[in-house]
Amino acid sequence: MNTLIDSYIRYLDGERGAADNTCQAYFRDLQQFATFLDARFPALADAKQLDRIDESILREFLADLYDRLSPTSLERKISALRSFFRFCLRMKHIQHNPADALSLPRKARKLPDLFSIDEMTEILHRNFSESSLGPRDRLLWEMLYACGLRVSELVGLDVDGISTERREVRVWGKGSRERVVPVSDPALKALAAYLPWREELQKRYPKWADPDALIVNHRGGRLTRRGVAQIIDRTLLGLGSGRRASPHTLRHTFATHLLDGGADLRTIQELLGHRSLSTTQRYAQVSLDHLVSVYDRAHPRARKRRVQSNDNGE
Repeated sequence: MNTLIDSYIRYLDGERGAADNTCQAYFRDLQQFATFLDARFPALADAKQLDRIDESILREFLADLYDRLSPTSLERKISALRSFFRFCLRMKHIQHNPADALSLPRKARKLPDLFSIDEMTEILHRNFSESSLGPRDRLLWEMLYACGLRVSELVGLDVDGISTERREVRVWGKGSRERVVPVSDPALKALAAYLPWREELQKRYPKWADPDALIVNHRGGRLTRRGVAQIIDRTLLGLGSGRRASPHTLRHTFATHLLDGGADLRTIQELLGHRSLSTTQRYAQVSLDHLVSVYDRAHPRARKRRVQSNDNGE
């Protein structure tokens, strides 16, 4: 079974061009399933017995995880099983896909967290020069907000990925899909201040330096996803607002502010690198909720309605 899982992951990476994070997550999910088989159904843990695995066994595996995992995590495990058995069917290891009948868990609709324009203005106008890593931290915030990048896309950027002449950045997104995103003037200004600082830092630590990486850590090596999250936490802590956010919050903020500014969903879809427009459409709901909130705060009749509701004990 482990050999078959390894073959599947190589197929996922090589032929399907799946993202590294997807390959790693699916590998963990399938290893967990293999461990489950070995413990509960040892006779089926052999790849030659795959055809004997039916829907009831898959449901038993998922039932063991139901109380411990979020609907999102369960959905990914079901997707991993479907894809794995589809591969096995293609390779003629099985005659049917037992995971086809599995239904995805119903997830509560959750609107993405985002920064307001005032919050972004406050963050980007703070004095980053107070820190020795200030030029790097400012560029990180500017790039995430100006381009709507995923954190993996940001840390994967190389220096030659940005063209200051064309004011654009070339990004490798999910599934190794390339896209071009415009870069704002403030981000380019932050880049101009950052590059000499980066060069000096890498001269100081030649052993650790990554000559290709755009965003670097305190020793000149490529910054990690965890490092980005820590920088965002540190910046928000310095503002004293008690606000918490993830790197993805800036991607949500980028999309919602564009929509509020008049950009259409198709354009935002291209900028974000979404394969499906339905993924982008949630930002329309965020924008609508924002409009309703502003209306309730600003319109006299809305305020009156709210006061009356409170007076009536509603």
